[in-house]
Amino acid sequence: MAAYPALSFGTPSAGWLPVRLELDGKTLEFAASDVLADPIEQLCNSLLDVAAGRESKTEWFLEPDSYEFSFCPTEERVAFDVYLIERRTLNLKDLPEKRSCVVSWSGPSSSIVTSFWRGLKKFEHTQVPEKQWPWVFPAALLSKVEQRVRQYKNEG
Repeated sequence: MAAYPALSFGTPSAGWLPVRLELDGKTLEFAASDVLADPIEQLCNSLLDVAAGRESKTEWFLEPDSYEFSFCPTEERVAFDVYLIERRTLNLKDLPEKRSCVVSWSGPSSSIVTSFWRGLKKFEHTQVPEKQWPWVFPAALLSKVEQRVRQYKNEG
């Protein structure tokens, strides 16, 4: 049981990326779609934002719903919330989306940046079968996250 959120990824298949988030003995598992945007790139950018003290969001598309990772830093801490965003349509008229918080955590920014970096680092070396995931792994962004993780270690 982790005192901070732990993130891991499976092998993408047919445009779907298995994602696993663990916190306080609970597990949230889902498959993120490859449509619209690269969630791995978004996550790397969010971690860099958190390290710089800026709010950020990462969206994981489920078609048509999504999960949203919301990061709200305050000084050396960050509030991390995961929202399920349910998008509904009826008779071709869009209804308001329904947002519900499914995971909530608060702790040191360094803990979540380091923990999620570990999950991304493991995923970076996953052998993705050809044409199963269209996005190239954002290695340059992950390298920047890794630099920040090293700074955290030197500061501590």
